[in-house]
Amino acid sequence: MKIGYIRVSTEEQNHDRQIDSLGAICEKLHIEYISAVSRKHPKFEKLLRSLKSGDTMVVNDHAEGCVIRDEAEKARVMLSRPS
Repeated sequence: MKIGYIRVSTEEQNHDRQIDSLGAICEKLHIEYISAVSRKHPKFEKLLRSLKSGDTMVVNDHAEGCVIRDEAEKARVMLSRPS
């Protein structure tokens, strides 16, 4: 299953374009309203823990830069994938 992750800073921000873009290719979408400077992203972490073998998490470029800030974090996310 393809599962999309969208992060926006506030509920007032327009995330329709992200929803349209990921919604076209994902069966499920998870939206997190949290500041880009926050180091903790609870919905993102919960989504990682919920992935099952065969699942693919799709993250738009904007959200990726906010939740995966460096190569060490990228490696942690990749290693947390189910096998």
